[in-house]
Amino acid sequence: MSTQDLFLIPTVLEEICSNLTFEEAINLRNSLNLSNLQCRVPIHDKSNQIFYLDNINSKTISVYLLIKQHGSIISLAIFAGRGDLEAVKVLLKAGVDINSQDIYSGNTALNSAAWNGQVEIIKILLEDPNLDIDFANNRQRTALMTAVGRGHLEIVKILLAAGANVNALDYHGSNSLMMALEGSHTKIAEILIKSGININAIDNFGQTALLFAAQNGELEIVKMLLDAGANIDVVDQQGNTALSLARKYKRTNVVELLENY
Repeated sequence: MSTQDLFLIPTVLEEICSNLTFEEAINLRNSLNLSNLQCRVPIHDKSNQIFYLDNINSKTISVYLLIKQHGSIISLAIFAGRGDLEAVKVLLKAGVDINSQDIYSGNTALNSAAWNGQVEIIKILLEDPNLDIDFANNRQRTALMTAVGRGHLEIVKILLAAGANVNALDYHGSNSLMMALEGSHTKIAEILIKSGININAIDNFGQTALLFAAQNGELEIVKMLLDAGANIDVVDQQGNTALSLARKYKRTNVVELLENY
């Protein structure tokens, strides 16, 4: 977040209030109802009188960029995650960087919306040509990976259709398919396999999607992976293979399939 962003609140408010009389501006200030936000912003009305806007409510008036609240910063990513469509639209129109990150998680608006399943916010963000659809957060996870991990099927489909990188890896070296299988999101896993994801990617622990599927007893996914050319002989850092994991967790149908493959 740039220093310029921090000064955008008064800039946006000035633009709105410059068309109001002093009385109208005061009434506008008094109509806001969000008492826990204590952000004193000096505003000039069209007669150049000054007043202070103490409380900002993004749903009541189209204002809102970065507000200091209890020492933290509320950003575009926060509004996107909350599903505040009006605030997101206004902030983007005001020139906020669509790829700006939350200072704690490193999430962008797209990633935050993906986490919380905010479909309409996702669609709005994808309309912006400046959006980096594969921007990763502090854990090196893209919006697609976030949506996969959370099991948001519709958002996964939307992001794939928009060209999201299906083979991105997070800080564990895991790809979206591994995350889908780890979370038992079978439908999403099927879509990812059909999308052409690297089914033989190996994470930092030596595991592949086939090992995850075998361990979880996902028979149909194991079949799909084998048909797509999954390597059955991979051994992870603990010495496990897909077959040994299936045996360990008593996945009888998977054991039978792998033994006869």
